[in-house]
Amino acid sequence: MQLFLPWHRAYLYNFEMAMRDRVPGVTLPWWDWTLRPPRQSGIPSVFAVPKAGNQPNPLATFRINLPNTNPSLVRNTKRHPGVPDDLPTQSQVDDVLSRTDWNDFTDAIEDVHDACTVGFRATWEWLAPRLSILYSGHIMR
Repeated sequence: MQLFLPWHRAYLYNFEMAMRDRVPGVTLPWWDWTLRPPRQSGIPSVFAVPKAGNQPNPLATFRINLPNTNPSLVRNTKRHPGVPDDLPTQSQVDDVLSRTDWNDFTDAIEDVHDACTVGFRATWEWLAPRLSILYSGHIMR
């Protein structure tokens, strides 16, 4: 049984409900990486600029300071995004959406998912500064 897609939807739904516990009515934003601007410039600048105002931008990098874990985690997270052309195209998404067999559909959408995840090229452990781009990219799927 293919569980990739139902798991993903439940994951996002539960995250959105947890957000609403803090801010009623909030919704997850989404990033349509098939549109022309993302295909030209890649990751939206809000996720890439090093400073927000005069402060370090936590959406771009984040200092992990957990010296008492085993192994200890004391470092900055990093992202090394690929070129925008590495992101799936609208025609690839359309191809996925044209699939009528569940197993074929879920395999194809997982391939699109994996191409996006690789495109972000982040250190995925301790996702704190990545959650915003992770969720924005996933909402579109």
